[in-house]
Amino acid sequence: MKQKGFTFVELLAVITIIGIIGLIVTPTLEKMIKENSNKIYNTQLDNIKLSLQNWASDNKELLPEEGILTLTLGNLKSEGYIDYEIRNPKTKKCFDNSMILKIEVKDKITNYSIDEKTIKESDECIIDINKPTIILNGSSIELVEVNEPYYDLGVVAKDKDNNDITSSVKTKITGSGNYIDTTILNNQYIITYTVTSNGKTSKVSRTVKIVDTKKPELKIPGNIILKETEETFNPLEGVTATDNSKEEVEIKVKSNVSLKIPGTYNVTYTAIDKSGNETSKNRIVVVGPYKYKIMEAYDFCINGKQKCPNGTKVKVHVNSKESYDFYVINDTGEYIELIMNKNIGPKVAWISKEDYIKAGGTESDYGEYGNNNKGPLTALNQLEDLTKNWTNIPAYDYTLEDDKPSKLEQQLGISDSKVMYQQIKRTNVRTRMLTLTEVTNLGCEHNQNKNTCPSWLYENLSGGNTVEQPYMYWVSTARSDLPDSGFGVYCQGKHVYYNNVTHNSSGGVRPVIKVSKNT
Repeated sequence: MKQKGFTFVELLAVITIIGIIGLIVTPTLEKMIKENSNKIYNTQLDNIKLSLQNWASDNKELLPEEGILTLTLGNLKSEGYIDYEIRNPKTKKCFDNSMILKIEVKDKITNYSIDEKTIKESDECIIDINKPTIILNGSSIELVEVNEPYYDLGVVAKDKDNNDITSSVKTKITGSGNYIDTTILNNQYIITYTVTSNGKTSKVSRTVKIVDTKKPELKIPGNIILKETEETFNPLEGVTATDNSKEEVEIKVKSNVSLKIPGTYNVTYTAIDKSGNETSKNRIVVVGPYKYKIMEAYDFCINGKQKCPNGTKVKVHVNSKESYDFYVINDTGEYIELIMNKNIGPKVAWISKEDYIKAGGTESDYGEYGNNNKGPLTALNQLEDLTKNWTNIPAYDYTLEDDKPSKLEQQLGISDSKVMYQQIKRTNVRTRMLTLTEVTNLGCEHNQNKNTCPSWLYENLSGGNTVEQPYMYWVSTARSDLPDSGFGVYCQGKHVYYNNVTHNSSGGVRPVIKVSKNT
């Protein structure tokens, strides 16, 4: 029986199936070929980097301690570090011998790279090994900031026998001039290095571009506090901008400051040079007192970023309803100690007979003019009672001591400056009295002929000795040579003096508080 062949319909079906298979398989094969070609391409580049690394290992004396050395693929070929026929698998052509290769040493780490912009192909694979080798110190393209000095790093040249012939290199500068002038922005120069050996010549070039990538230098004054009564504010006062181009710099100001309307405002300054480089800085402007936690002041020092000078005036909200003016007497950076600008409560004795006896003393020891050997208990009791509701001021425990020796007692001629009362423990209190040591550290002396105390320390004191402006306020220190006396700060600041501890008609007590700047 004769075998039957395909019918026309069957043949068409077979052709269709083969076509479908081809459509499926062909893109897959093309993808595989492309991926394989890319892998081989990357392998070739890795081989070039490895050859560069081998060259560096054999030429350590030429490597910079810090910086760049630039070679070409032709350098590696001429010295036998890579095969002449290294090709781009994508095009089957040789990589061009002018391919730039870099060895960079930074922080004692050496990196090897290929300048991808210089990867080209050539029909010429062979290189003349009898030509001298010339290698760039530094990069083939150098960007130099305008008005900055340029130092040519030069080249290293060797003949075919690896002898150093760098001294035979000739240099020529072309482009924007025959010498490199960095004062003219956008100038571009080409330095060509040429060396000849045994009748063979090699050359390499470096491009030097004068650029401006540096941002202008912008200087602005610090943050500022303006009183609500200020009529004008010039945001550009004290603002300067300079640029390495030495050209004029534009300064733009963006401000939302509204004078006479209390609040915190921002002023943004932007300096722009002719190349478009920008520097921006921000400044805070406060209208009205600056508020920080429970404090207000016309000084930013209360926010903990800087220390407040003694005498800085600060309004303190001691609780939700009361606020008083105080002056800084000490700023540690973590906390501020302040003294109120007036006495609190009525005039008061340093220690009364009643409190003296409660503390274990006797009426006879107290005597007619009092005794300071139990400490300033009456003044302390009044102070602590009148400030116990200052809930914004943290309560704490402390031990009060009669601070001796005293510099002021020495000024009074008291040679035996001794402790007059034992330590007194105070618990869960919010305020304390000023000490004599603090008073003298703030500049006060015993001098009836001139003012020595800073005026803020005796504010609201008066020789008239009224309720609102009494004559003095007590400090916590007892006088050593007079058992009936305690020290105090007196009106007009002419002296820190003493009084009988029984006196309750000329002075009072002034709160000292401690406020954290960080919490």
